[in-house]
Amino acid sequence: MKKIALILGLVIITLACNSKDDNPRPTKPEVATLLFPEKDETCTQGVLIDQNRSSITFEWEPNKGADNFTLTVRNLLSNRIETYTTKETFKEVVLSRNTPYSWFVISINTKSGDSTTSNLWKFYNAGEGVVSYPPFPAELINPKTGSTSYNTTNIELTWKGTDVDNDIKEYEVFLDSLSPPTKNVAVGLSDQTHTLAPLSSNVYYWYVNTIDQSGNRTPSSIGEFRIE
Repeated sequence: MKKIALILGLVIITLACNSKDDNPRPTKPEVATLLFPEKDETCTQGVLIDQNRSSITFEWEPNKGADNFTLTVRNLLSNRIETYTTKETFKEVVLSRNTPYSWFVISINTKSGDSTTSNLWKFYNAGEGVVSYPPFPAELINPKTGSTSYNTTNIELTWKGTDVDNDIKEYEVFLDSLSPPTKNVAVGLSDQTHTLAPLSSNVYYWYVNTIDQSGNRTPSSIGEFRIE
């Protein structure tokens, strides 16, 4: 009887192990590698719809563990965001011409619920006859929007500017306790940083204008931070 019980126990253990092997936990998806439109470039490919719009096919590499994707595209002039869900590694989207955009892809494993987010790329959707493209809106880095600082001196503003023509000339900074800020606190900056004069306790709003060699001027989004 002991021998029979031992055999039955081994059979049960074996079946349990096989059951676990038959239902492995779904793999967390790898981060998608973006392919097209290319980073910080002018996109001249696509299908012309009319004078103001063209159709662009976004592409990214297949990645392990993902069975669904969410493509997010932001119009950097209007800040309008559009999202698209697909099971493919490409998606055709209608965009405004002569307009800067950013995009990224979320890879999803629908069985586990896990997801990963790709890098964010910017590009310019080309317009007819455009010789010089305005810079992209600068990316505000520090202070982070919504942050609070307890240091009223040596507040350093930092940002990142990019331009498909690589001809950024200078930056200017606006800062105010009102939104949108109207006080110009720095002009003719070549560096992507500016140290502010001491500030009193308040909520402050700021943005950066990026100016290229052709005189094109692009404002960033408005950042907000608090001094206590």
